Amino acid sequence: MTKLNMPHFESDLENENKIAAQTQHSELKRIESGHSEECFNIIFDFKSNRIVSCFNLECMGYDSLKFEAKNLADAVYFEGISQVYRLFIETINEFEKTEIEFLSPKFVTQIPFRTKNGEVYLVKRVASPWQILNNNKISQILIEFSIIKKQFDSDPFFPRYINLKQEVESLIEKKIHSIFYQNKLFKNPFSPKEIIIINVYANTSLDIPIKEIAALPEINLELSTLHFYNKKILEKARDFFQDSVHFKTAFEVALYLKNCGLI
Repeated sequence: MTKLNMPHFESDLENENKIAAQTQHSELKRIESGHSEECFNIIFDFKSNRIVSCFNLECMGYDSLKFEAKNLADAVYFEGISQVYRLFIETINEFEKTEIEFLSPKFVTQIPFRTKNGEVYLVKRVASPWQILNNNKISQILIEFSIIKKQFDSDPFFPRYINLKQEVESLIEKKIHSIFYQNKLFKNPFSPKEIIIINVYANTSLDIPIKEIAALPEINLELSTLHFYNKKILEKARDFFQDSVHFKTAFEVALYLKNCGLI
């Protein structure tokens, strides 16, 4: 097994592929023979920064032969949500201890995907290594999509991993939380105190009266002050995610961020 790194291309020897074309061809045949009408696949090449293969984008209204990287960017870009997803991808790629091989490990999320006619569906997205170079870098990934429902209702990511060691998954989780809390690399709109309140809400039963929550040692605020913070949390979340996600309360914000793996 090899190690996961951000793609970086050097000599011709290092650029030689480890995964045989026949192995990839056999897998594509398996995918195509077993696919449903609401599944589609993309193979993305990091070196050329383009899509090199597509299958069944027609179920989303696109032409598979003409679907390019810019089309993918437009289809999956949503204010706030795209930034959160990018945080996960960049963090996962930092971990050199992650063992990789053909199609393993897999990073699974659910994300909004815009159809050709502008509708937004909720899809399951599974990304895995498709080509690995001699310098142990991933040069191509297979992205498998399947439609969960033909609408998007502010659904969170629910990120998870397949064939990833628990200790590595824990390191990734801690790194993401750290970036989100520190408000440096990630444009987290919330203040440190708001983050504390959000954390408490994410792990507190809705049955507990708000007055009791205000008195908790972690929060320790007057009820009126907590209401002020709730209002700011809601405003900032709505501004950050804009029309992508709809919140009614600060508790909903907290639960959404928790289910996105940010807290």
